[in-house]
Amino acid sequence: MTLSLLVYSIAQRRMRANMKKIEATIPNQINQETATPTLRWVFQCFDGINFIQEGDDYFYEKFELDGLNDLREKIVKLIGGHALHLYKIKKVA
Repeated sequence: MTLSLLVYSIAQRRMRANMKKIEATIPNQINQETATPTLRWVFQCFDGINFIQEGDDYFYEKFELDGLNDLREKIVKLIGGHALHLYKIKKVA
């Protein structure tokens, strides 16, 4: 449990640091812009993304993500790192 809370805390801190660096905000639960969202809220924002696979094999090129809107894409860019690759989002310079 301690390890999972540590990983959770590190991920939240990294995301908030990235947000502070580029002065970005995202809407919170009551649709007000915030620069310090909780990671729990961010995870709830990802509810509704569906993985659509074509065929029986597990090749990276043969799947699509349904439900990836502008807010969710913005959050993935703020998280950065390997998440960009997982969600097939190109890193902006």
